[in-house]
Amino acid sequence: MTAEQRALIQTAVDDLRAAQDLMRTGANGFAIARAYHAMLCGAEALLLRDGLRFTTHAEVIPAFNREWVKTGRMPAEYYRYLIEAGDSQRMGIHVTVPAAAAEEALRHATTFLAHVWDVLRTTTAA
Repeated sequence: MTAEQRALIQTAVDDLRAAQDLMRTGANGFAIARAYHAMLCGAEALLLRDGLRFTTHAEVIPAFNREWVKTGRMPAEYYRYLIEAGDSQRMGIHVTVPAAAAEEALRHATTFLAHVWDVLRTTTAA
């Protein structure tokens, strides 16, 4: 794992901690935003493993789907987790977000990142 990948994973872990803190204060929309960002960091770290770099999150999401999900290297539900959290994050700007939605996003982000960590620490670039 490269230093850049480690930094992305550390950012993701920090995002998960922030999401937990935000949920405790009832800031559920912000918690989802942090969970979403954590998954984006994990997806970026995986793409870097293959030497792929992107400048925007809008580029990361389809690349993650194309390179990791459609190839079977990551379970399809992880792409769904990423998309759902992104949709919820955008909606959270305009509506009150229930605690259950934030809890689900955090659970999904935790599962997503645990899998990313397992992949990165046990494999080398293709």
